[in-house]
Amino acid sequence: MTWEVTARDREADVSDRIKDTQRVLPAVPVMTVQATIAQAKDQIAVPVEKPRDALSGKGGLSVSLQPRLSDSLNGVERYMRDYPYTCLEQKISRAVALKDTAMWSHLVGTMPAHLDRDGLMKYFPGMKLGDPTLSAYVYSIAGEAGWEFPASLAEKLESGLEAFISGKIVRHGPLPAADLTIRKLAAIEALSRTGKAKPEM
Repeated sequence: MTWEVTARDREADVSDRIKDTQRVLPAVPVMTVQATIAQAKDQIAVPVEKPRDALSGKGGLSVSLQPRLSDSLNGVERYMRDYPYTCLEQKISRAVALKDTAMWSHLVGTMPAHLDRDGLMKYFPGMKLGDPTLSAYVYSIAGEAGWEFPASLAEKLESGLEAFISGKIVRHGPLPAADLTIRKLAAIEALSRTGKAKPEM
């Protein structure tokens, strides 16, 4: 809806005008109430009934057939398109899930603000210290997607992971757990993707 308001002072012979656009959404959005997945053989019977509180003229049934489950990731793509969370890990996960290279390029441009002084990635730029698990994840998933970092950024990230693995820098996990070995193995695995892991690690 477009709103336009005009105000005029006839005595002073002055006027002003403001125009604004308001996005109007359905008060009750259409949403999935029930979904069923089944292997089609001779016959499939799925009893259906309109929900008692359903609005008239809204919603309906959607039926689709496909030879393999992996043929369509529409639900995953729709979920990731609407994903509302905004830390670095979540933004990168969205870019990879949607195969959105423009989003990836934008995120790479913001990554220097996410690096701490040791070369580890931070979930949010305002945080003081980076996290080795996040850093390993970012490095690994970029490799899995076939995407690259600028050389200077990659060097800092690799240096941070190497320092964490060797014990030169210490980062405690978010929970009091004996997981240091697991977190170091994740960092080694990340570096192994580009041949930067060494046997002595």
